[in-house]
Amino acid sequence: MNEEMLKKLQEAKSAEDVVALAKEYGKEITLEQAKEIFDRVKTVATGELPDDMLDAVAGGTAWIDETKEWFGSLFGK
Repeated sequence: MNEEMLKKLQEAKSAEDVVALAKEYGKEITLEQAKEIFDRVKTVATGELPDDMLDAVAGGTAWIDETKEWFGSLFGK
């Protein structure tokens, strides 16, 4: 996942925006996948990490790499 895509995800206002963004990058995702992405992006933006992300934190920013990998896997990147 590139930084431009991540920025656009952070600017999304709804799961529907995430679906449109995926299409922009030539990928089809379900609304359910888009909702999960949207929720994760908003959770990270508030600074409240879910347990799976907290488990990945090891003295710094490991959760950022994990999140990018997770998003990228849905977008095929």
